[in-house]
Formats: sequence, structure tokens, C-alpha cells
Amino acid sequence: MIDYDKLKEYTPLTLQRMKCIESALCDGPKRTAELQAILRDHNFGDSLRNVQDAIKKLNDVYGSEEGDNHISRGAVHKLSDTEVNLAFPELVVNSKDRRVMNKILRLAYFFEGTIPVKRILEVSGLVKGGMDDLFDDMRENADLPMSAEEAALMANLYDAIERKRVVCFPYKPLHDVYYGDEIHVSPYYLRQFNSKWFLIGHIENQPVRDVGFNYPWSVFPIKRILSEGGTFFQLKMSDRRYRDIDKKRIHEYYSHVIGFYVPGIKGEPFKEQLQPLEIVIKVADSKTMRQIVENPIHDHQSVDRRTGTVILNVVESPLLYSRLLSYGADIEVISPVTVRDKLHEMFVMGSKVYEQVKK
Repeated sequence: MIDYDKLKEYTPLTLQRMKCIESALCDGPKRTAELQAILRDHNFGDSLRNVQDAIKKLNDVYGSEEGDNHISRGAVHKLSDTEVNLAFPELVVNSKDRRVMNKILRLAYFFEGTIPVKRILEVSGLVKGGMDDLFDDMRENADLPMSAEEAALMANLYDAIERKRVVCFPYKPLHDVYYGDEIHVSPYYLRQFNSKWFLIGHIENQPVRDVGFNYPWSVFPIKRILSEGGTFFQLKMSDRRYRDIDKKRIHEYYSHVIGFYVPGIKGEPFKEQLQPLEIVIKVADSKTMRQIVENPIHDHQSVDRRTGTVILNVVESPLLYSRLLSYGADIEVISPVTVRDKLHEMFVMGSKVYEQVKK
């Protein structure tokens, strides 16, 4: 395993010698005299001791475990791995590699840092061949489970996001608004919540009937896009003009929201400035507290183990109540009264259902 922290221990001149030798050995085996000549050409000192010292330090950085990279020491010096496990990989990256890395970094950005790496790269063709070797150190459970259809759709959506192309697909919103046979969307983000993927984008075609407000963005579950599209669904590119947006607005809007659904008032315009509530919760025991700490209800939560209190700073939504109800009697909402009363009402309604079953 490469120990990059070791590089901090060496002087700038030593690092330059190590770079020269590693780069030279990536081109093929070299004799000691050849490595001395390379150091001489760069005015880094061509003594035998300098070559030996640089090789020793490179091997220290590579590690000593089985399978680690290694420079053989003898009449001819050979680097066992000339492609991946390098101390200075930037020196052997060509323009094609840089384009691929840039694509992968952009991919990670659009997927909010939670990408099913292996599946997306396989389908998108960003990396071809050697996929199993590339991901030997990554286990399947590091990637969210995903069907081939989902992976293909997300790869195409990612491509549309990068190229700023409007996409279109059959989709019927849950509310009573009709957009025609297909909905046209400027895609902005692919985000994950609760092991499910969602597309966030702006609807470009106005409703045909039941005209309402066209929000700055809408959320589309990936599985629903596929189910609406049918067996032979293929994402299409639209000729409509792409509408860009400052993505910070989307980040800020959802920063205090659990999931993506925020209930609005029918007939009223989209309200972008949400007002989160401060919800104070009393936790019954240490076991429940540990569960909340290890599996936060939301990123905006603070915990006081001493008093057994959790404070949430979140927007009121159905998913909030769902999460609070899941703890049953192990938590008690202290404030605000509105949330406490609503939670109490839900418990009462639920108990009535079970009382009726008993009768």
C-alpha cells in the first residue's frame, strides 16, 4: 500500500531524484548507469549513492507487503507496476487519462459524491477493460444496488447534465397536471436518498391543462421514469433550450429537508425560502440515543448525551413525522407544541385502527 505521507519526510532534491527514477522505470527496465545519466541530465547529482538512495526510498513508499509495487535491485532495475501503484502517478498520466479523470470527477460532482461507480463507468464507457482489477479494493456493498436499466438511464442523464441537453420521457405527475405525452426536463442533478435515486431538473414544457405554477425545479424518481417509460423505454434528447440554474439554490433549499418532498399549499406559488423548525426531543435510553447518533435523523441535529436530548433543525414534512414515529415510545418531542400535538394525533389515530381490529 502506497504511503504518500512518507514523501513529506524527504527533501525537495531527494523527491526530484525519486520522480526522475520512477518516471524512467515506467518506460522500462534500466541499468544503474542509465539512471545515473538521467539524474545527470537534470543536474540532480549522478552518484551511485544517489541512485541507490532514491530506489530505497521509493520502495519504502511503495510498502513491503505482498502485492505492493517494488523496484528490483541488481544489474538491471525493474518496476513491478508501471501503471497504478506509483509514488508520482501524475508524471505518467497522458492527455487521454486526464480526460477520463476529469469525466470521473465531474461524474462524482453531479452524483453528489454518492455514485455507484462501477456500474456507471461500465455503462457509460468512460473506462473500458480491467474493471474488475480496478475495483478489487472496493466491495459490491460500497455501491448501491442498481439494475442495468437504471445504470443505463443514469449514465445517459449524466451525459445530458454535462452537455446541458434537455431530455424528454413519458411521465405523469402525481398531481392533476397534464404535460402532454412527454415531459421535457433540463436535468441538473442526480441525487440519492434512502437507497433510491432521483433526478432534479426544470420542466420546460408548460402544463396543457390545469395550468399551475412552473417550479424552478422538480424531482423525478429514477424507478418511476423507467416504469412510466415501459419495456422498451429509451431516454430521448429534446430540441428545447436548456435552462441553467445556480445549483447552490437547490443545495440550500434541501439543506434542512429530510428527503426531497416539501408539502406546499395548493394554488400558491413555489416558496424557495424555507423556515426550518427547532425540534427538541427527549430520548428514553442510551440504546436509542446511540441509534440516533449512528444513524442521524438529519445532518442538522445536535446531541447532548448528558441530558438525553436531541435537537433537530429541519423543515416540517411527512418524512419528518415518519422518522419520528419510527422510534415509537423511545423518544418524546418536547417542542414545538405544533409538532408534538400532530405526532400525538398520529399515535391516537394509529391506536384506533388496532383497537378496531381487536373488536
